[in-house]
Parts: sequence; structure tokens; C-alpha cells
Amino acid sequence: MAPEEKVLEELEHLLGKPIPAVDQVEWNIFGKKVEGAHITELGLFHGGLKELPESIGQMNSLQVLHLCENQLQTLPESFGNLKSLKTLSFGSNQLNNLPESFKQLSSLQWLDLHDNKLTKLRESFGDLHALQTLYLHNNQLKTLPESFGNLKALQDLGLSHNRLSNLPNSFGNLKSLQFLYLDNNQLKNLPESIPQLASLQVLGLGNNQLTALPESLGNLKSLNTLLVVENRLKNLPESFGALESLQTAYLNANKLVNLPASFGHLPSLKWLLLDLNQLTLVPEQILQLKNLEILGLSGNRLSTLPAALGDLANLSLLFIEDNPLDANGKANLKKLEQQGTKLGKYKKQSVPFVPIK
Repeated sequence: MAPEEKVLEELEHLLGKPIPAVDQVEWNIFGKKVEGAHITELGLFHGGLKELPESIGQMNSLQVLHLCENQLQTLPESFGNLKSLKTLSFGSNQLNNLPESFKQLSSLQWLDLHDNKLTKLRESFGDLHALQTLYLHNNQLKTLPESFGNLKALQDLGLSHNRLSNLPNSFGNLKSLQFLYLDNNQLKNLPESIPQLASLQVLGLGNNQLTALPESLGNLKSLNTLLVVENRLKNLPESFGALESLQTAYLNANKLVNLPASFGHLPSLKWLLLDLNQLTLVPEQILQLKNLEILGLSGNRLSTLPAALGDLANLSLLFIEDNPLDANGKANLKKLEQQGTKLGKYKKQSVPFVPIK
């Protein structure tokens, strides 16, 4: 019996049912794809698997392996022998660690480990140099290894809903990173190396404990979306105005009392949410944002609105409830409505992270 056939037989025994042939294996498929005499793709979605056989390492031609929604707690040491593996998903299992041999998956480009019980990653995790997409959200990670910065091909990284209180300074070495989600952790600060992520387009930092952002944040010239909801920011760095590509800024539920003078220099900004802060005046910098379409100011301490808000020709939606507006402020608000600006009812803004593609 060929090695692959033996592995397949062991797997089917553990599953208690045969694995059918399919044309293509996605993350939610139960089946195998066979090319020639070899299995190149395998999906065991929701199969009830509690373990993998040690022989799994003999599937040398396997390029795609999806094992989402099983009950795996550990992986055999032989797993690192799957040198052809490019796509691997373990979403919604019970993994609490990865074997040392995991570092040998030198061809791995796409790795999904979301919704497991990982508390740490080995220092050797940084050896996965081909990795481009990594999803680790909904685990129990408290730290990341310093070697994490060696993942220089990484473009998409999900670390939301963990227990991270800091990031390694090597994080700035991830020069290819475009999407970074760190929402719902315990971060109190960011490493000074973060602004070195020159390719970064989306940065999610919501629901942490940040009191400040790095002074050099403005170096993120490719950043178009910044989500810093529900932190403890009292001010923003002066370099904020250098974020020339920024289109969306969620800054609601912080402790901001003003904005830096440079804020008016954001030519691309279209969405600005400043709800639930401590603003007593509408910062005049906002009046310079000629491309602004949506502005959130609900739940601040505003007593008036400047008439010049009416000069923002693209402003189509304004959130302004729960402010103690005086007669002048209410009059200017009415003028805005007459010009066609709609008034929205503020709801807690959240941006869910759904990585499965």
C-alpha cells in the first residue's frame, strides 16, 4: 500500500466515514482532490477529529490542507514534513501549541489559526519566511516572539481578540504588511518601529488601552484606514496631518479635547468619527477637510456649531446628538439640514474582522 493511501485509510478510520473526491477544496469543504496518483488538497471541515495520525507527514504532495471546526488539541511532530504545503487552516479547533517542526513548513503562504487556545508562539515561528497571510485572532496570546519580525513577506495579519499587552520592536521589519488588526487586546503603547510599516493600508487598534500614538505615525504614507475606537487617547501626534492617504479615521470613544494643527492637511479624508470624546468646540481644522463626507461628533460637549461647516460641500452625513447645543448651534444645524446634510443617529461603531475568504 502506497504511503498516501495508508494515511487516508487511517484518517477515514478516525473520522468514521470515507473522504470523497472533489474538484477543489475550500476551508468549509469535506473532501480530497487527487491529481495523478497524489492527493494535493484535503479538507476535513467539521469532521469531529480529535487527533491526526503521525503518518500525516507522509503526504508529501499536499499543497492545501483545511481542518477548520474540528477538536484538535495538538499536532504530531511529523507535521513539519509537509514541505509542499502552501495553504493551511486550523480555524475553530482547540490547539494550545504548535510542534517545533512547524518551522519546517517552508512553502507555507496562508495560515489560519483563529479561534484556538494558543497562549504563545515558539521563537522558531519566525522561520516561516514565505508566509503572506496569517490569522491568529481569538486566541490567548500574551506576547509574540522577537522573531516575528522575520516574517518579511507578511501582507495580512489578524491578531484581534488576544491578550497582547505589547508588541516586539522587530514588528517594524514587516515591510510588506498591508493589513494589521490588533483590536481587542490590552495594548498600552505601540513600539516606535510601527511607523516603519511603509506598505500599511489598514490599522485596527480598537478596544485597547492606548493613551498615545507614536510621534512618527505620519510616516505611514500608505495608510487609508485607521481604527482607534475605545482607547484612552487624550491627543494625537502632530505628524497625524502627514497621513496623506488617510480616507477613514475612527477615533470615537477616546478622551480627545482637540486635534493637532496639522489635522486640516488630510486631503483624502472622507470619514471622520470623533463621537464620545471631550470636545467643547468643533476644531477649526475640520473646516479645512474639503473632501469630508461623514462627520461624527455625537456625545461630546459642544455648545455651538460653526456656520462654516456649511462650506464643506461634500458633507452628506453628520452625527451630532447628545451635545448641549445653544440657540446659535441649533440654528446653524438647521441650515446644514436645509443644505442637504443628513443627521444620523449614532450607534456604537464597530468594524468586525472576518478573515475567512
